[in-house]
Parts: sequence; structure tokens; C-alpha cells
Amino acid sequence: MMKSYYIDSNDVKLHVLADDAKDGKETILFLHGYPDTSASWSKQFEYFKDKYRVAAFDLRGIKNPFQETIPSDFNMQNLMDDLDNVIEFLVGSNGKVHLVGHDWGAVISWCFISLPGNLKRVFTFTSISCPHPKLFYDNVISNLFSWNLTQIQSSLNQVYKSWYILLFQIPLLPEFLWNTAGNLIWKPMLTKGGLPESDEMFQFDKDTILKSTIGNLSLYRNILKTGGADIPNLPHEKVKLPITVIIPENDLALAPMIYDGTKDYFVNADLQYLQANHWVHREKPYHVNQIIEKFLRDFIKNSDIYFHSEWDTGNLSAGEILIQLKKKIASMNPGNILKLKTKESSLKDALFSWSLLTGNQLLKSKESEFYIKRRQK
Repeated sequence: MMKSYYIDSNDVKLHVLADDAKDGKETILFLHGYPDTSASWSKQFEYFKDKYRVAAFDLRGIKNPFQETIPSDFNMQNLMDDLDNVIEFLVGSNGKVHLVGHDWGAVISWCFISLPGNLKRVFTFTSISCPHPKLFYDNVISNLFSWNLTQIQSSLNQVYKSWYILLFQIPLLPEFLWNTAGNLIWKPMLTKGGLPESDEMFQFDKDTILKSTIGNLSLYRNILKTGGADIPNLPHEKVKLPITVIIPENDLALAPMIYDGTKDYFVNADLQYLQANHWVHREKPYHVNQIIEKFLRDFIKNSDIYFHSEWDTGNLSAGEILIQLKKKIASMNPGNILKLKTKESSLKDALFSWSLLTGNQLLKSKESEFYIKRRQK
């Protein structure tokens, strides 16, 4: 069950939504974008809650009962500090999380993992609808001043898509528009962003819309004011952290070309393209959840997993293994882990489907070895 917590992060109180800590279950921390709150991850909470501890928090600038006065100015360092403080609250000073970020949540996460000292806090990173911010800038500028007409047109298209960033720089005007015409702007914006009319975001009242849009305008204003000076550079040494980048090909805000070069700096990044729009995690939650689930399933931790029982299946086929596996798992105590060795090359996908159907957790897969944790109940 998700609970609300309010934690100190330097000069602000942050609202954190988190499930209870669960023995042996890793934590997925979701970061939302603009204009959103932590509630935008509801479809991911529901999907992952049984196999992971799920958590999210409202980014700096969003009001809560303990933070009525919003800082009028904040920068990327503040946002990264907030992320680090939430991670410590969830898993302690030595723990790690799986990061999932959408839009600005992904921007903050890209910056966080670009600093080598932060990598010890993260198992994996899933970026949705956003590249590294420096890569965004480099791709737009380099294409704009190239001699290639197609590349110039693609950059101009991205500049056109980013018109709202310039609008947000005008003092008081965005606040005035959201306060006076928020309801008129909100629904057409969601429709243009690809959300079906059945999505609960269409039912937001004025207060909820203002909560999602006003206090966090500094996310955009700080970019141009500082010229991106507080944004960490692309890493000099290649980052080996496991990363999945989900790219909606019909994104109203971002063109696919701005992701070019991601693997040059993040060598284990896997780019996944979907026919979807900006809020892809709400427009096509099943597809996004499946991508994240498979990514986490395939993730291999550096440290070995402690196991309670071991089974070498010899030359058994995948079907025979699944039949006997049911009995093996049933004989184990809830929460215990089975190490399974096999020569059957087709077992990996079969085990993944089996784990989804039975509720047992496939913790780790490596070549011919699999670690399976029996469900608690």
C-alpha cells in the first residue's frame, strides 16, 4: 500500500510516495516530468508493486501541506540533492535503486548518473521521453550549423517543438495563463500529447492543474538563465550503467534525432522506439511496463545472489523443467531462492512468462544460470 511521507531536503519538504519496504525486494524510484506530479506513475505502481518496492516523489516546486512557500529559484544541483536525499530515505546511505524518469525526471536522472560518485546509488536507469540534456543541445546545434539540409530541417523542427521553453521565460505570463485559462489549456495539451480521453488526468480540477504547473516553472527558467552551466557535462569516461531509453516516435516535444550519440557515452544503453506520444507511460502503459520489466529481468548485478537450494536440470527440455520446477518451488519456504542450472537455450523467455503467471520472482539470469525467488504467499 502506497503511503505519503514528507522529508527534509535542504530548504524544502518533499512529498514522497512509497510502498512499505519488502524483504529481498529492490526499489524502483520514479521521477515525473512537467507538468506532472508523482501521481502520474499510477499505472506503473499497480504493475510493479508485487515484485518491487515502488516509490516516487514530487519534484521541488510542487506544493504540499508542509511546503506552502515554494522557492522562487532553484538549479540542477538542488534537484540532484533532492534525488540523493530521497534515495537515502528509501534505502539508506549504502542502498541502491532502479531509477525511472520521464521528461524532467529523466533530465535530473541523466545528470545524476553523469557524476561518477552517484553511480553507487543506482542499479539501473530507464529514461522515458528525454535524452541527456547536453546531448539534446549538441545535436540541435551541430545539425543546425551543418551543411546537410535534412539535418538543418530536423534541428529547426526541434526548435519549433521547444517554443514553450521560450514562453516560460517571460516573467509572470505563464503563471497568468495557467491561473486564468488553465482548464482551457490543459485538455487540448493532453490530447495533443497522445493521452486517451479516458485518462484520469483529463479529470484534474483547477487546483490540481495549478499544483502541476506553477511552482516548478523554474525547471525551465534556470536553463536559459545560467546557459546550462549547472548541467553536468557528458561523461569523459564511458558509463557502463545498464540503461534503457524509451523513445516515443511521435513526441510532441522532442524529435528522435536528439537521442543520437547516446551510446557513445553510455555504452550499455538500449534504445527502444515506440509509436507513441510524450506521455507514453500513460498512453501505452502495457508496452512501457513490459520494456521496463524485461530490462530489470535481464539486469545482472555485480554481486552474487545468496541461494537456499540448487538444481542442475541436466538435459531436460524447457517444458520438462517447468513441470518439475513447480514441485521444486512448492517444496521451498516463501522468500527462499533457487539457483537453477540448465543446458536448455530456450528456457529464459519461458521462465520469464512463468514467473509472471505464478508470482515467483526471476531475480537474475546469466547464460545457463537462473535465480528464482519463491513468492511470499
